[in-house]
Amino acid sequence: MMDTTKMNPFQTVGSGNGGVLPAGSHYCKFMNYEIAPPKDWGDGRGPQSGIRWRHEVSRGPHQGRLVTKTTGCKPTPKTACGEMIAAVLGNLPPEGTQPDVLLPAIEQARGKEVLVLVTTDAQGKTTMRFSPVPQL
Repeated sequence: MMDTTKMNPFQTVGSGNGGVLPAGSHYCKFMNYEIAPPKDWGDGRGPQSGIRWRHEVSRGPHQGRLVTKTTGCKPTPKTACGEMIAAVLGNLPPEGTQPDVLLPAIEQARGKEVLVLVTTDAQGKTTMRFSPVPQL
């Protein structure tokens, strides 16, 4: 098993990273986003641009590690883009809202804490799910 506590704290980890962040819940701060180069998302539309979201682990033994996730550009309840926007803004925008309309609110959300749930399946595939931090 890999000892992740001795890894470079500036290493970027992301979905499909082989479990660099261990399974469990991690608090992360939303840092920024950028438009990712076009890639084939496997949905038959051909190469499409995406959004690369960057977060930094804000608590615990992995504090300071950068975490990235690249999503498509369509924010719906069933897409990773919609999940990320809901985590960063605290709710999902109305159906059909384009990401560029949300950019001012997303810019203002820099530094907001989100909860990242990391899971690893039986085949070793790592998945990250993002959600708003529950308010107590």
